[in-house]
Amino acid sequence: MASQEEVAARMKGRKAGWARQMRGHGVVAERAGASLLDLEGGFAGEAVDRVRAGWPYKSLREVAEAYHLDLRAVAGILRIPERTLARRRHSGRFLADESDRLARLARVGALAQSILGDREKTSRWLTTGNPALGGRPPLDLLDTDPGCRQVEGVLQRISHGIVS
Repeated sequence: MASQEEVAARMKGRKAGWARQMRGHGVVAERAGASLLDLEGGFAGEAVDRVRAGWPYKSLREVAEAYHLDLRAVAGILRIPERTLARRRHSGRFLADESDRLARLARVGALAQSILGDREKTSRWLTTGNPALGGRPPLDLLDTDPGCRQVEGVLQRISHGIVS
């Protein structure tokens, strides 16, 4: 059995590897990578402040484009009706709860990409029904925290070689 120090060292290495992979991926890296989450340990207070202040509207487009997702599908995850989305486009910023859901999507997308290897595979995986999720596509579960945790659990099992 591994000691707590060994497990912590392994996790730190995995998180650092994820941060390296996320560099150069625009908003996905900025929002879901090292500047949103302090991947070297603890939660970054600055990330909390940025989510509370609301992410810029362009983040939606960047995350959608990164994983070849339809803007309406992403707006559905954020639970934003079309008229409200138009208002957010005009104001240039999302509310805190919308930003939180967008951060969740970016984080899961970045995690999936780090495990699956590239954006094309990630896009297919996010939008294809998964037996481990009751036949639902992972994208359909990202509008709630419990759903997001289920998706992250499946990704963790995949990363450990468990068929999911």
